[in-house]
Amino acid sequence: MPYIKSQDRKYLDKSINQLALKLIDHITSNDKLCGQLNYVIFKIVKILTSKNIIGGELSYARFNAIVGALDCCKTEISRRLIAPYEDLKIRENGDV
Repeated sequence: MPYIKSQDRKYLDKSINQLALKLIDHITSNDKLCGQLNYVIFKIVKILTSKNIIGGELSYARFNAIVGALDCCKTEISRRLIAPYEDLKIRENGDV
């Protein structure tokens, strides 16, 4: 996971926190949360792949970079959030 500089985090975190709170305010089920999160992520990617962003014409390299970033994010979620949860449940309930 790329650890960005503190000033870059400050620039982004306020907007990210506001967006997350908007999602939390409307959660009534995991299905709704997943649908809204999927929408948000897709919409951001759609904006970042428009012709007017990041140097003009679309390219495979741009799509590849974005998909790679999403895949790395998924891996980081597994490593830093899901694995510790699974370890806790193994301690609580015993291993398989």
